[in-house]
Amino acid sequence: MQRSLFFLILLTASLAAQAQPALDGRWAFHLRMPDGHGEMHLTLTGKTVQDTLRLNIASDQGDLPLDNVSFRDDVLRFDMPTDHATILCTLYKQEEENFTGVCKGPIGESPTTLKRRPEHADQD
Repeated sequence: MQRSLFFLILLTASLAAQAQPALDGRWAFHLRMPDGHGEMHLTLTGKTVQDTLRLNIASDQGDLPLDNVSFRDDVLRFDMPTDHATILCTLYKQEEENFTGVCKGPIGESPTTLKRRPEHADQD
Protein backbone atom coordinates (compact mmCIF):
# COMPACT_ATOMS: atom_id res chain seq x y z
CA MET A 1 0.00 0.00 0.00
CA GLN A 2 2.75 2.48 0.93
CA ARG A 3 4.66 1.61 -2.22
CA SER A 4 1.58 2.25 -4.41
CA LEU A 5 0.95 5.57 -2.66
CA PHE A 6 4.57 6.59 -3.18
CA PHE A 7 4.37 5.85 -6.93
CA LEU A 8 1.06 7.72 -7.21
CA ILE A 9 2.58 10.81 -5.56
CA LEU A 10 5.66 10.56 -7.77
CA LEU A 11 3.52 10.24 -10.93
CA THR A 12 1.32 13.20 -9.93
CA ALA A 13 4.36 15.41 -9.27
CA SER A 14 5.88 14.39 -12.60
CA LEU A 15 2.69 15.20 -14.54
CA ALA A 16 2.33 18.55 -12.79
CA ALA A 17 5.90 19.49 -13.70
CA GLN A 18 5.28 18.59 -17.35
CA ALA A 19 2.02 20.55 -17.50
CA GLN A 20 3.73 23.94 -17.10
CA PRO A 21 6.49 25.16 -19.42
CA ALA A 22 9.80 25.86 -17.79
CA LEU A 23 10.13 29.62 -17.41
CA ASP A 24 13.82 29.43 -16.61
CA GLY A 25 16.00 31.18 -19.17
CA ARG A 26 15.94 34.39 -21.19
CA TRP A 27 12.81 36.04 -22.58
CA ALA A 28 12.26 38.93 -25.00
CA PHE A 29 9.75 41.31 -23.35
CA HIS A 30 7.99 43.82 -25.62
CA LEU A 31 5.76 46.52 -24.16
CA ARG A 32 3.91 49.18 -26.20
CA MET A 33 3.13 52.45 -24.46
CA PRO A 34 -0.60 53.07 -23.79
CA ASP A 35 -0.56 56.31 -25.82
CA GLY A 36 0.97 54.52 -28.84
CA HIS A 37 4.06 56.76 -28.78
CA GLY A 38 6.81 54.35 -27.91
CA GLU A 39 7.85 50.85 -27.09
CA MET A 40 10.15 49.10 -24.66
CA HIS A 41 12.19 46.04 -25.57
CA LEU A 42 13.71 44.32 -22.55
CA THR A 43 15.25 41.00 -21.69
CA LEU A 44 13.75 39.12 -18.76
CA THR A 45 15.52 36.25 -17.08
CA GLY A 46 13.61 33.54 -15.27
CA LYS A 47 14.89 31.15 -12.63
CA THR A 48 13.16 28.73 -10.31
CA VAL A 49 14.62 28.67 -6.82
CA GLN A 50 13.16 26.17 -4.32
CA ASP A 51 9.83 25.97 -6.21
CA THR A 52 9.62 29.78 -6.44
CA LEU A 53 9.74 31.45 -9.84
CA ARG A 54 11.88 34.58 -9.97
CA LEU A 55 11.88 37.01 -12.89
CA ASN A 56 14.39 39.82 -13.40
CA ILE A 57 14.88 42.54 -15.98
CA ALA A 58 18.40 42.20 -17.34
CA SER A 59 20.23 45.54 -17.49
CA ASP A 60 23.74 46.95 -17.64
CA GLN A 61 23.37 47.90 -13.96
CA GLY A 62 22.54 44.32 -13.00
CA ASP A 63 19.34 42.33 -12.74
CA LEU A 64 16.31 44.20 -11.44
CA PRO A 65 13.84 41.84 -9.72
CA LEU A 66 10.13 41.80 -10.51
CA ASP A 67 7.67 41.45 -7.62
CA ASN A 68 4.72 39.12 -6.91
CA VAL A 69 5.63 36.66 -9.68
CA SER A 70 3.18 33.79 -10.16
CA PHE A 71 2.44 31.26 -12.88
CA ARG A 72 -0.75 29.22 -12.58
CA ASP A 73 -3.14 27.73 -15.14
CA ASP A 74 -1.11 29.18 -18.06
CA VAL A 75 -1.36 32.73 -16.63
CA LEU A 76 1.83 34.60 -15.72
CA ARG A 77 1.49 37.59 -13.39
CA PHE A 78 4.13 39.96 -12.06
CA ASP A 79 4.60 43.54 -10.88
CA MET A 80 7.24 45.90 -12.29
CA PRO A 81 8.23 48.53 -9.76
CA THR A 82 9.32 51.86 -11.28
CA ASP A 83 10.38 55.17 -9.79
CA HIS A 84 6.84 56.54 -10.05
CA ALA A 85 4.42 53.59 -9.84
CA THR A 86 4.08 49.82 -9.98
CA ILE A 87 3.05 48.31 -13.31
CA LEU A 88 0.88 45.18 -13.00
CA CYS A 89 1.31 42.61 -15.80
CA THR A 90 -0.91 39.67 -16.73
CA LEU A 91 0.14 37.45 -19.63
CA TYR A 92 -1.51 34.35 -21.07
CA LYS A 93 0.38 31.39 -22.48
CA GLN A 94 0.07 30.95 -26.24
CA GLU A 95 1.57 28.33 -28.53
CA GLU A 96 5.29 27.48 -28.34
CA GLU A 97 5.75 28.97 -24.86
CA ASN A 98 4.98 32.54 -25.98
CA PHE A 99 2.81 34.85 -23.88
CA THR A 100 0.57 37.82 -24.70
CA GLY A 101 -1.35 40.12 -22.41
CA VAL A 102 -1.36 43.58 -20.89
CA CYS A 103 0.54 45.58 -18.34
CA LYS A 104 -1.44 48.22 -16.45
CA GLY A 105 0.03 51.39 -15.02
CA PRO A 106 -1.10 54.87 -14.04
CA ILE A 107 -1.46 56.03 -17.67
CA GLY A 108 -3.36 52.99 -18.99
CA GLU A 109 -2.95 49.50 -20.41
CA SER A 110 -0.05 48.41 -22.61
CA PRO A 111 -0.21 45.44 -25.00
CA THR A 112 2.61 43.09 -24.08
CA THR A 113 4.37 40.02 -25.48
CA LEU A 114 6.91 37.68 -23.97
CA LYS A 115 8.86 35.26 -26.16
CA ARG A 116 11.61 32.81 -25.31
CA ARG A 117 15.04 33.94 -26.50
CA PRO A 118 17.73 31.56 -27.66
CA GLU A 119 20.49 31.26 -25.06
CA HIS A 120 23.09 32.60 -27.51
CA ALA A 121 21.12 35.74 -28.49
CA ASP A 122 22.62 39.12 -27.61
CA GLN A 123 20.83 41.33 -25.10
CA ASP A 124 18.78 44.23 -26.47
